[in-house]
Amino acid sequence: MWKSHAPHVPQARRQALQTLGALGLGTAMAAGLAGCGSLNPLSRAPEVAPTAVPAAVFEVVADMDINPDREGIPKPVLLRIYELRASAAFDRAGFFDLQDKDDGQLGSDFVRREEFLIAPGQRQVIERKGNPDVRAFGLFAAYRDLERSTWRASAAAPNSVELRRRWWGMGSTEKLQPVRYQVHLTREEVTVRIQPASQ
Repeated sequence: MWKSHAPHVPQARRQALQTLGALGLGTAMAAGLAGCGSLNPLSRAPEVAPTAVPAAVFEVVADMDINPDREGIPKPVLLRIYELRASAAFDRAGFFDLQDKDDGQLGSDFVRREEFLIAPGQRQVIERKGNPDVRAFGLFAAYRDLERSTWRASAAAPNSVELRRRWWGMGSTEKLQPVRYQVHLTREEVTVRIQPASQ
């Protein structure tokens, strides 16, 4: 009768093979865990959008030649800042509709407004508290020469979808930094832009 015998393996070599086998098993287990998602950044739960709403700070800068009268003498201009739930009604409204009956014209989009008399060459900083209902700002400048002027501008508010996306993944302190807007009143035009966060 034939008897099979396992090949003779020296004791030192056998221990070395056992050690290599254990290392291979550990590496395979680590790779398996990485594939399970706990170590995969793409499978992390999405960060929660911030619930607080930053303030809005408007820096209004008026040129020296704004709103000239018939003699070409610069005059102050009435500036309104509207807080709106949406800007669509504001963007399509006529000048006199906004001037005389803005709350009725804007309907449910209207939250509040504030007005300021801005003199030629004036600089003024206006701060508005964060409001979750406000998704847009409207700027209304009552220029004398309506036919030649651009008297309206609008911008996204801190709680708009556009600006909330910019906060995604930012630190809690940075989330609450005010959003800064630069409002420029030229001779016959009002413009508004959101300043970069670094400014």
